[in-house]
Amino acid sequence: MTLRAGTSDAAVFLQVFVQRQGYFPVDGTPKFIVDAGANIGLASVCLANRFPGSTVVSMEIDPSNFTALANNCRRYPAVVPMQVGLWSHGATLAIENPEADSWAFRTVEVAPDTPGAIQAIGVADVMDRFGKDRIDVLKIDIEGAENELFSADISEWIDRIGMLAIEIHERIRPGVTERVCNALARFGFSHHRWEEYWIFSRSAKGRLG
Repeated sequence: MTLRAGTSDAAVFLQVFVQRQGYFPVDGTPKFIVDAGANIGLASVCLANRFPGSTVVSMEIDPSNFTALANNCRRYPAVVPMQVGLWSHGATLAIENPEADSWAFRTVEVAPDTPGAIQAIGVADVMDRFGKDRIDVLKIDIEGAENELFSADISEWIDRIGMLAIEIHERIRPGVTERVCNALARFGFSHHRWEEYWIFSRSAKGRLG
């Protein structure tokens, strides 16, 4: 496993494995997991180890993070790295705060011809790419872009999601917590907390997987 000196990588390792943020409760035994905002892939590795029969799609937009992710996941054939962002629809994104720590990059939608622009896709697009009709676990840590994701119409895909683990960035996007909770409550999801994640499922509580 590669952790880069002088970056937030060590803090990510502590969060995922020592503070056990990567061991959030999961309903049932997932087969198809999406890790959106995967950073250097540590949560993806954790999920692949927890659920060895699953496929884990590991999505990260930053090129340097993605290189580390690909290296960290290379021994896990069930982890599929994708240098792509998660958005409310197919779009192109740019990092708006490139001076930030490597775990804190925020994105903004830009024109396709913008230098350094990175592709983004919607949740339904992920399922289509892999020929899946369901995502069992959708983990989202996209530094405030959950605001765009849940401001849009989610009815196209939300009934095809088993559960969600979302790090909600209220400090970055004031009001986003209420927006996410209200959007998911309309489709019968309740929530509880696990470390920094909000866990949403249609059961009262998830169980530890």
